[in-house]
Amino acid sequence: MDSFIVGELQVMSQLRSSINIHRENNLIQTFNLAFFEHVISATRIIRKELGYTSSTESMLNLATASLEAILSEKGDVSSVVLGFGEMGVKAVETLQDLGQTNIVVVSRNPKESANRNQGLAERCKMISYSDFSAKIEADIVISTMRCSSPEYTETNPLPIIGETTILDFSWPPSIEQNGISKEQTLLGMEHWIQVARNIDSTEYKILMGKGDELIENIQNRYMEALTNKNEGRFRAFIYGQMEELSASWETSSSTLEREIPQLGAFAREIATWICQQNSSFYLSELMDYVNSTSRSLNSNLLAEVSQDVETSIRALTAVG
Repeated sequence: MDSFIVGELQVMSQLRSSINIHRENNLIQTFNLAFFEHVISATRIIRKELGYTSSTESMLNLATASLEAILSEKGDVSSVVLGFGEMGVKAVETLQDLGQTNIVVVSRNPKESANRNQGLAERCKMISYSDFSAKIEADIVISTMRCSSPEYTETNPLPIIGETTILDFSWPPSIEQNGISKEQTLLGMEHWIQVARNIDSTEYKILMGKGDELIENIQNRYMEALTNKNEGRFRAFIYGQMEELSASWETSSSTLEREIPQLGAFAREIATWICQQNSSFYLSELMDYVNSTSRSLNSNLLAEVSQDVETSIRALTAVG
């Protein structure tokens, strides 16, 4: 609960350390390494452009301050914590440190979860998500769920009743605004970022707009560089393939001695035609180009050239 999302200095430090370990032990391929280095570079650019060159206050501190503010008004409350992983354990620990005793913890396997921290679990009520499906009343809900998409939505609302304050620390978010009732308040990641950066909703929208624009520009530059690099490799490969074929044509029994000086140039012309196509092309178009050459080549040699080029391209585009 110390950092928000990828981009925070602590998270990026962990990512860089992981990449270095993989690189030192030859556990990462060149392409993936280049991609991750691009992510790190992009993060630096975005942070610099937006003026965020230092870490925010930790998530745990923000959560604690928020809970203290809520409890100062409500006193002893009923709390529900979703998830009992590392973040869930910290949430329960914080609630208990603040003197709260009425705590329900929801996890996939309550018995296994309790073993992670028996001291905390003994002072909570541990239930499963199937038991949680029945509506219960709570003043505070803290979500630390790990999910790839929101768990509680309009079609699957959060089974909590009452004027509840919901603190969603999951990323991606576990609860959507339309997954709660009108009298409930959702403090999701958007809220925590605003608090951490000391900005209001208007400033947040402007910030997100700038961020989206920066990311799009960085992504476009990356894709352009990647495309150019791939095109360069493709050109080198095609010219290499045609050069190999021209060497075989020069020693072919179909080749006349006067035709030999033309074959290297002809192979390069074929390679150039292939590389200049801006989109996919039919093999018949390439064959038409080869067979309609103005070079003085005998029919047997031209047929051999055409066959070799076709075979080479078919092998290049074969699947599997």
